[in-house]
Amino acid sequence: MEVEHKTAFFQMPEPSRRQQGKLAGGAILGPLEFEIMEAVWDQGLTTIRQIVSALPQRPAYTTILSTASRLMEKGFLRRRDKRGRAVIYEPTCTKQEWHWSASREAAMRFLDTPHIPPEILIETLQSILAKRKSPDT
Repeated sequence: MEVEHKTAFFQMPEPSRRQQGKLAGGAILGPLEFEIMEAVWDQGLTTIRQIVSALPQRPAYTTILSTASRLMEKGFLRRRDKRGRAVIYEPTCTKQEWHWSASREAAMRFLDTPHIPPEILIETLQSILAKRKSPDT
């Protein structure tokens, strides 16, 4: 059964020439980037201190600050306001929009695998998915 999805894809902002080299990951987030975005999606408007407090392993403030800067360069966060000396951050997309964008990028990377016809890639993926759905595995 095919499901119709009406959610628009989150469109990454057009990067500057300087940023283009930094955006190799695109919509795919690393583990810490994803944890930070989870906290931001849960909290909405938030500060670095609030993000640090929300993470179970409590990484260093400076680690979260530099990762948040990378997320801003990638277009996932923006500075909204200041509260005293603290910067208020907000997400630029919803979690669902990110899911669609990351899924689309992962699928495109998969289908762009060099030297392997897309038909074979798709057949292999279908086989793997069928095995995962099978109650015998």
